[in-house]
Amino acid sequence: MSNSSRLIVTTILALAIAVALALVLVLATGTGVVLAEDHPNGDVISPTQTIDGTWGPSIITATANVTIDPGVVITIAPNTTVLVADGVGFTVQGD
Repeated sequence: MSNSSRLIVTTILALAIAVALALVLVLATGTGVVLAEDHPNGDVISPTQTIDGTWGPSIITATANVTIDPGVVITIAPNTTVLVADGVGFTVQGD
């Protein structure tokens, strides 16, 4: 087998493995790959929120200014406490 043939076979196998892993993720979550900036208990909020997500439940912290991009929906779970460091604020751009 030539080097170019080996490269093609290797590329096809790598692609097949990637597709299989993506399928496993979809089946395991039941809803597909999660596209959210979720922040569970004890997490520090990312400074820029670019996709929909859920904060909490429990305690999360903002240690830097937080900007929520236009069109992004952030859900704050029930029983969530958002601790905000001194001098830190939130900017919501859009809806």
